[in-house]
Formats: sequence, C-alpha cells, structure tokens
Amino acid sequence: MKIKYILLFTLILFTLPLYSQNDGEDIVIGKYRVIQSEILHEERRILVHLPLGYEDTELRYPVVFHLYGDFLTTYFTDAVTVTERLQESGLMPQVILIGVDNTDRYRDLRPLDREGNVGGSGKFAEYFKEELIPFLKKHYRIEDYDILVGPQAGACFGFYSLMEHPDLFDAFILENSFQNPQKVNDYLLDKANSFFDKSRTLNKFVFMIVQKECPNYQQALMQKRIIESNTPAGLRFVFREIDQDMYFPPDVFLKDGLSELFKGYPLAASTEVKCLHDIKGYYESLSKKLGFSVNISDRVLRECALKLRQEEKEEEVKEIWEYVLTLYPKSLDGLFNMAQISFSAGKYQDAKKYYETFLEIRPNEVFIQNSLKRVLEMIDKSKKR
Repeated sequence: MKIKYILLFTLILFTLPLYSQNDGEDIVIGKYRVIQSEILHEERRILVHLPLGYEDTELRYPVVFHLYGDFLTTYFTDAVTVTERLQESGLMPQVILIGVDNTDRYRDLRPLDREGNVGGSGKFAEYFKEELIPFLKKHYRIEDYDILVGPQAGACFGFYSLMEHPDLFDAFILENSFQNPQKVNDYLLDKANSFFDKSRTLNKFVFMIVQKECPNYQQALMQKRIIESNTPAGLRFVFREIDQDMYFPPDVFLKDGLSELFKGYPLAASTEVKCLHDIKGYYESLSKKLGFSVNISDRVLRECALKLRQEEKEEEVKEIWEYVLTLYPKSLDGLFNMAQISFSAGKYQDAKKYYETFLEIRPNEVFIQNSLKRVLEMIDKSKKR
C-alpha cells in the first residue's frame, strides 16, 4: 500500500501548477528584446519565450526561430501553445522560442522582388549569423542547434537559406514555400536543381507542408521531385500535402513538423530500462542522431523511476531521483521522492532538507507540511535518546 500511495501522490503533483497564481498578476508568455542591427540599418525586435523552469536549471536549449513572430496573438501564441504541449507530453525536448519581428516581410524573406531584382534575403541571413544568434548566445543558454519555422514568405526564406547558407540552420519547418511571385519560384527551383546532389552530405531536417489548393501547388510538387530524386546523404526530408480545411488552426504545420523532427524523443517502448545508465544511453544515441546534446525530460525520468519502484529496485530508483535533482533542482517530484527515500532510510536531516525546499516552492501543500512535522518529531526523538 505504501508504494501505491507514493505513486498516486507523485502523479497528483504532476497535475498541479508549479507556481501559484495570485489576483492581479499578469499573464506573461515572453519578453521583447531589441537589437540595433548594423547590417539591416534599423532596430529589430524579437520575442523570447523561455521554457518552464529555465531560471532553475543550468541546462542549454535548442532554439526555434519563428519568422512570423510579429503576429503575436496568432502565429506566436500558437507556437507557444504547440511547443509547451509537446514538451509537457514528453514528445519533444524543451526549447527556447524566438519570434522574429518583421519590418518589411517581403523585402527580407524573398531573394528577389516582384520585378526580379535582388531582394533582402542575403542581408537577412547575415543578420541571423552575425547579430541575432550571437545576441542569443550572449544572453541565454542555447544549444548550437537552430530550427527555422517559416510560413509562406518565411518558408521562401527557409528554402533559400538552406541552399545559400546551409550552415546557418539545422532544421526547417516550412509551409507553402512556393506561394510567391513566379520569378521568385523560378529562382528557387533553379537553385534547387543545382544544389541538391546525391554525392554531397547535408545533415539537415527539412519538413515541408503544402495546401493542395495553394496557387503554387505544382511548383511545390516540382520541388519535392527535385529533392527526392537527388537527396543528399544525411538529409531527412518530409513532404506533406493537406486539404484547405485541414490548415486551421494555423499551428497545424508546426505541430506536425516538430513531431517529425523529434520522433525519437519519447523513450522507445522497446527500450529495456534496468537503471539510470540505460536511460542515459538511449538519449546519448539520440543526441548523436539529432546533432546536439538532448536533455532528458523529468517526465521520462519520473516514469522510469515509478516503474522501477514497482519492481522494488530501490537503489536504482534513488539514483534516478538524485539525477532528476541535478538537472531540475526544483522538481517537486524529485524533492518529494528523495524526502521519502531519506525518511525510510532513517536519514531525517536529509528528509528535512528536501521537504523544506519543497515548501519554499509550494508553501501551502498540507501533506508536505505534515510530513515535515513528522520528520522534525523523529529528529527530536533521536536527540533525546
């Protein structure tokens, strides 16, 4: 019964919000930052959404750049919702989401203007490389792994930058990349014919989604044929067609693209987990496949610990919860379980420390308050002996 009770309480903790919400507090999903761009000769604004618990860890995170970041209540808010839900469900690692604000979208995101003259994509790519990414490296803990999300004109920039600046981004999630003036589409297809080559290596992920009713649908199919007939080694290419009515809400393509990119992130059901080493081994292999050091989610670690607890592998369980707290020092599950383990082992001072830390984060948890009282009573009894 004791094991079942602890399991139930752990699951209850997971369903509760980590932080309290008080009357009058703002609802915040990000922060604006301003960069004075010498390359673009103007101020450029970005929106930064950090993953839950960012301030409480030392972990580094991959970056998702959304090129329609100025659509705050639609594209950017949708992107926050998608990434948070996939992360909470254990389907992708936590990321830093950057909404890239636009001042002149079609100037920056297309390599040519409507008349066929040189557009602003080259300078915009230079802005990413020389100013935006260095700014993020200076101010945030980021992994050297960048994901570009581009709807419509943003998809045009994504396809362009893949071919002209292949070292700039690691993964691309693009929607209707050929919804452009014909001269721009012709330019992109000509570049694709010379760029994609079976003899080259291109360790990238490219997800493209197109509406069948898009006026440039045939160009998108031509793009698909070029890539699939000349796929470079290492390229993961996913092409998807959808009907018009499947497009709404506008976050569909982002959810599908991220799910494809991180398809191997959930611990495979076939993976035999006997101890922490097995979990680490799985994610070390995944890190090599994706090209960056993948953080193991507290969800995965918790589920493995609970499974091993049911198998009565106490030392292995303890090792996992200790590791959880090295990654996520304010994990309520980690603190509670280490307090329980310490108490069972008669290490009352350790249990006291874990319960007190728990209550610093969530001070009104009555069960933990009562558990701490019990620990203090045991400490007091031991002193009187």
